[in-house]
Amino acid sequence: MPAEVESMAWVGDRGLPWWVGTSQDTGQYRNELAGLATGAEMRVAAGLDWEVELEPVQTASGIVIPDKRAVVRQTDLAPLGVVGMKYQPVQNRELDEWGDALVDSGEAKYETAASLRGGRTVFFSMELNHLEINIGGDKLDEAIKTYLLLTNTHDGTKSLEAVICCIRVVCANTLNMALRSASASFRLRHVGAMGGKIAAAREALGISFRYTTELKALGDKLIMEKVVEDQVWDILSKAVWPVDPEWSDARLENSLATGAMELYKTSPNLDNIRGTKWGVLQAVAEFADHETVFRGRGSSDAADVRANSILWGQAQWRKELALKALAKV
Repeated sequence: MPAEVESMAWVGDRGLPWWVGTSQDTGQYRNELAGLATGAEMRVAAGLDWEVELEPVQTASGIVIPDKRAVVRQTDLAPLGVVGMKYQPVQNRELDEWGDALVDSGEAKYETAASLRGGRTVFFSMELNHLEINIGGDKLDEAIKTYLLLTNTHDGTKSLEAVICCIRVVCANTLNMALRSASASFRLRHVGAMGGKIAAAREALGISFRYTTELKALGDKLIMEKVVEDQVWDILSKAVWPVDPEWSDARLENSLATGAMELYKTSPNLDNIRGTKWGVLQAVAEFADHETVFRGRGSSDAADVRANSILWGQAQWRKELALKALAKV
């Protein structure tokens, strides 16, 4: 069984979000739902209705290591990680309850959830329908849904995190651009209680419309500004995926910039917005997120590497480069 997806559930008519992994994985526990679920319903549907406990760590000869504890899943006694004495586990039920508290709701809003890497990482994704926006008006069919992605690890490698992601419904492109005036993520260390941190998290996440307001303003501005193909090539080949003037024709033909330019010209997802700066940004997002080849590294498979790249790594950086270049055109 691949390390990426252990179990998951999702709403069937939404398709698989990119962070779940890929449908090529086989053998995992999967559950397709007919509609949005409450946190408790999604937790059960995704195979996340389990808890962890901290247990002593000892050597093969029986010597207890005094400053370490093991995180053990109680359903199958699987060891998920070794942590320090200050570490406080966050149970899966606390993760979806935290999401409900962040948006003041216990309604059916959860779109997907999963256990990854053998239970060491879990996530819940909640639709924030009240924050859905349209770029350029409804006639362009550019509706953007907003999601609250809640992630947690049970192996001590990462903090509990909440991230706001915006995804184009028509082609599932990630639009989680680093808007400097809008905060889009919040992290909590596994130390102390979560209860008193809800207000700080809500403010940091900007759930009170700040993030989507900024994104809509940016999108409405870019969709009104026209570009020609020469300008698009300059952005792709100089700012986003630079090419060397000394490259041979063959190397240029196989370059990322050339691939992105071809996608910009031909992708049906851009039919309504091709020729605008917004269309260029969407082309960069589609190419960086979905057309670029990702390879596994260490214990992370290709899907895990892709997800990290889109949220925090190279794919995200390429979109920022495109946005800066578009501002200068």
